[in-house]
Amino acid sequence: MNKIIVKPLLIGKSRNLYKKDLYVSDEVRIFIQSFDRKENNEPVNVVLFKLDYLARRGFDVDNSNIRSEWKGVYRIAVKGGKGDNREGRIIGFYDKNNFIAICSFFKNEQKLKKQQKVIIDKVVNIKRAKQWMYGIGGNYGSN
Repeated sequence: MNKIIVKPLLIGKSRNLYKKDLYVSDEVRIFIQSFDRKENNEPVNVVLFKLDYLARRGFDVDNSNIRSEWKGVYRIAVKGGKGDNREGRIIGFYDKNNFIAICSFFKNEQKLKKQQKVIIDKVVNIKRAKQWMYGIGGNYGSN
């Protein structure tokens, strides 16, 4: 089985303000980019702004933005901005001073659907079997 490669998501201009770094898979990067939009001819991504905020706080589990799912796997709740009522979840886990984001999905209901539980179980298995690794380089986003 091939390992999932995660690369740093360099969100803000100064990474030394972050208590924890965020590493994302290609799937999560594409999910985050799906929230891109233009505002006054400037690129804006409210999900990147939120992730920047959470990185500065150290991705603390607060049971609002970040919540434990099960077996050491957590979810980050995200929402679109103006005119974008989509909601989603970024699913991952902690590795020392990093949050490792492996999978993501859109979610409009309060309760998890069976397919979403399968995704979380997949991340549990990836974590347990160490089927992921840090990649070199990458700058998946910056504001």
